Amino acid sequence: MSVTDDISEARGGTSSAGLSELAQHRSARVRVEVAGNPHADDQTLLALAGDAAPVVRLAAAATGRSRAHGTVRALAASPDWRVREVVAGGEAEKTEASTLPRDVQALLTEDPRWQVRVCIAEHTQHRDLLTRLMADAHLRARKACALNRRLEETDLEVLRADRNGEVRAWVSWSSGLRGWRKSREQWLREAQDRSADVRWTALNHGDVPRWVVETLADDPDETVRTHAQQRSQQGLSRLRTPGTPFPAAAPEAPADP
Repeated sequence: MSVTDDISEARGGTSSAGLSELAQHRSARVRVEVAGNPHADDQTLLALAGDAAPVVRLAAAATGRSRAHGTVRALAASPDWRVREVVAGGEAEKTEASTLPRDVQALLTEDPRWQVRVCIAEHTQHRDLLTRLMADAHLRARKACALNRRLEETDLEVLRADRNGEVRAWVSWSSGLRGWRKSREQWLREAQDRSADVRWTALNHGDVPRWVVETLADDPDETVRTHAQQRSQQGLSRLRTPGTPFPAAAPEAPADP
């Protein structure tokens, strides 16, 4: 049989024994089809999760993350952080970590890679894990917590007091996405925040009060001040397309300043 025939068999085959044999094929194109086949058994998937080709490992993780508990936990302990990210619900899979067993989520919460912890931070439904991640050493994990739809007001207060301005700005932004109304005290806190990122985000909130805009029209940061003055003149009309809370994308440091 040609490689093309083997790819077709790996993609459409239903025999776990046949797929197990094809999992040892010399071509990664065949092995990746086996890894994505729902009829491949757990043992085959775990073997492919350790494949020499990254694309095969990720395909095996994507298929295996919904399998038996032992298989999912084994994948979550993979030496390849990209496999662990897929299990956690990362970019390769676009699924929520909340579908994972609690002990697997707990394992991934302690992962050495922030890319993995971010996935759990955004989607976990377990209060103790969310609390742990809100104190994570990496700002991206704490920012992801701000997007978790299971946050309560007490959690938001913790994140509003975060030492990093980007985290505080994401709390402000996420409250806008959820349609939560802020108190006057919260608006004042954001308008007086030491971070220009937070003040900019408050300015571009859909429900920003006029008095906040007028306060920020005298902001020490030129970008915030200029846009506040423009918004005031234009009757609080939107000055930007929603998507990012900051005026321009800037590279993030790998750790907190």
